[in-house]
This record gives sequence, C-alpha cells and structure tokens, in this order.
Amino acid sequence: MKKSIIILLLLSLCGGCNFSLSGSDKDSTFLCVPIDSCLRSYIESYPQDSIFRLCFFHLDDTDYVQICRWEEYGSNDSAYVDYYSHIGNKLIICFSLDTWSRDSLIYKEKMTKFDGIIDGMEPSPVGGGSDDYDHHPVYLKVISKDSILVSQDMPRKKKRVGEILDNVVKNADINAKLNDYMERYDGFHYFLRFANYKNADYVTIGRSDVYAEKDVVGHFLRNGNMVIIYNSSGEVDLKPYINLDSVVPYTGHSINARKGKPEFYFRPDIGKYKIDSKGKVMKVDSYSPIYIFI
Repeated sequence: MKKSIIILLLLSLCGGCNFSLSGSDKDSTFLCVPIDSCLRSYIESYPQDSIFRLCFFHLDDTDYVQICRWEEYGSNDSAYVDYYSHIGNKLIICFSLDTWSRDSLIYKEKMTKFDGIIDGMEPSPVGGGSDDYDHHPVYLKVISKDSILVSQDMPRKKKRVGEILDNVVKNADINAKLNDYMERYDGFHYFLRFANYKNADYVTIGRSDVYAEKDVVGHFLRNGNMVIIYNSSGEVDLKPYINLDSVVPYTGHSINARKGKPEFYFRPDIGKYKIDSKGKVMKVDSYSPIYIFI
C-alpha cells in the first residue's frame, strides 16, 4: 500500500512533456530508485530548464533532498557543490552531498567530483541560482532506499519546549539574547560568533542554513537545536563566556550541516553586541562604522 501511494505521488509530479532518455541514460542512474524516479518526473515537468539542483540536508534526525530548478551555475554556487552528473541533456548539480549521512542511496562512483569547474565550464562571476527562482521546489523525506515521502512544503524543525538543560553559555546576557533569538526565529542551526576589535570583545548571534569551516570552535545542542561557536582568528578568550568542556570540538566532521562560505553567516535579523568589562552586552547598530568588522 505504501509503495502504491509513493508511486502515485511521483506520477503526479510529471507534466507529460517532451523530455526523453536514451537507453544508456536509463542504465546509468546515480540515485536510488525512488529519488531517481522523482527527479526524472520533476525534469519532465520543466522541459525549458537545463540545470537542476539536488540539495541534501539533515533535520530532526531525518534526511531530506530538495529538488529544484537552477537558473545558472554561478560563482556563489561553488561553495556548495560536491558532485554533478547528467540525465539526458540536463545538468544535475548536487549540493552538500558530502555532509549527508545516507551514502548508500547515492552512487558517487557514477558521478563527477566537483573540482571548481563543470564540464570545462567556469562559473558565471555573477548570478547563479537563487531561492527566488525556486518557484516549485519538491522536498523528499527519505525513509529508506526503497521509500520516500514527497512534499512541496519546506520541512521545519520540530518545536522544542521545556527547560533548557545545557550549561554551555556562562555569560547571562549572552545566554538570554540567544534564548530570545531562538524563540523568535526558526533556523536550521544558530551561531555565536565572537570577535575582538580594538581590544573589545563582541558577539554576533544569528541563524543560518550553512556553516563555514573557518574559525569554527565547535557546537552544542540547546533544546535539540544546534548552536555553532565561532572565534574570529582565535582572538577572543572564550572562557569567561563559554564552558568549553561542554562544547563538542570541531573536527571537520562533527557538524552535521551544510558547508558554505564565510559571507553566508549573515542575515538581516542577526544581532551584534559589544561585551563590556563586566560582561554586559550592548547592541551595535548596523550603521555603526565597526559593524562590518565584528
């Protein structure tokens, strides 16, 4: 019964267009059967598009794949691309596959490892795909190699309620600001980024769907949500602010999240604060000259 429901869902995505595959294309699949079937049906629904993206991510102990169209291969995309392949004359770009935990569902040996260029094509210096272009993305919840659930709604984290049990953030003001931010904004993960500027310590509190390896100290969980700690160039003595014994140190593989470039930390809703000598925090206005340095 479950398989019948899944098949019907996949067929409902197909737009009945002129996209076709040769025999060799059909035999060289690099995806498990349900993901492959859904991707091919999605491609058939958008015959005018030539680039498609598979974005792999993990949320609430579950693996997901987002399928969407991609406007062009741009320079910003290179921060995310792991592998690429083709189905017929369509380019399939895989984002953050190397951070995914279900390798048995993806056959990397049938794909091309990204090395900065795709089929000899340098990325466009501007542009690239954007979420504004993803008019009709599809989300696949991976149950097993034989079973997926299809949705057109973005999966969200389960809301965590109850007492906060961790004792990681020692500074009371920073702790309160982090709690307030997490209550107001949903995110794949959150971060505390410490920096020192002209002998004063600062902290940025924000959320992101990617993390950058540069300056990562480690992470901790708060009410089931990941919080990543950054220390810009190691300039800040974190001991007055963070109980480092309770932080999972970053090893290059200890964070189950998408990697990105450092500039992807920033969103309009982040908060930047100066920490005074008594540990009190004061908000830094976005028009302040030091805002871009911290």
